[in-house]
Amino acid sequence: AHVNFMSFDRVVLATGEASNNDLRSYVVKQVQIIDPKVKSVINEIIVGPNSGYLSRIKDAAITTQVEVLFQDQEVFHPTHVKVMTENQTVYLMGKVTKREADKAATTAAKAKGVRKIVKLFDYLKTRPTTEIERDRQRELNDQKTAELKKQQAELDAKKAELKKQLRALGDNTEGTPY
Repeated sequence: AHVNFMSFDRVVLATGEASNNDLRSYVVKQVQIIDPKVKSVINEIIVGPNSGYLSRIKDAAITTQVEVLFQDQEVFHPTHVKVMTENQTVYLMGKVTKREADKAATTAAKAKGVRKIVKLFDYLKTRPTTEIERDRQRELNDQKTAELKKQQAELDAKKAELKKQLRALGDNTEGTPY
């Protein structure tokens, strides 16, 4: 058998391959015996031959791609979503809002080689205070940046007007030279 585990908030995901159904069931029972605090076990173990090294390398590469893609977005904090890939299926776990879960799934789907996305999220009913504050701060920063750009444009326009007036004064040959 070849089995991988990922857990979040006492929910355990088991993926991989087992040679028969008895072994597949045995693995899940062992998880619950080893740690009785486990709320549930999600059994995604398939009955069949073990995956090859090339398949496992592809899965590791997909997981890495997804984690890198998570760094380049601003909807959720990358550490709030755990990622595991088995047989080109990406499993996502975490405690997030519906909006964050959707963003995580669409972002993960962009990784090369992904066949399927499985969302195993614990959904929050409200947005965390830190996320709300972060969004509010981003809006304030955007407003300040826009105001600064507007002020800079006004200064540039005044500067151009002053240069124009100075040139006009310089062309005046009737006045007293300095």
